[in-house]
Amino acid sequence: MTTASTSQHQDSEAAINRQINLELYASYVYLSMSYHFHPFCLMGSVN
Repeated sequence: MTTASTSQHQDSEAAINRQINLELYASYVYLSMSYHFHPFCLMGSVN
C-alpha cells in the first residue's frame, strides 16, 4: 500500500467510527428522553 492510500483508509475509518458514535449517542439521548417523558404520557414521545 502506498502512503496516500493508507492515509485515505485511516481517514475513512475515522469518519465511519465518528458517524457510528454520533448515531449511538443520539439513540441513547432519545432513549433517555423517552424514559424522562414517559410519566407525563405525552403522545409521540414514546414509541
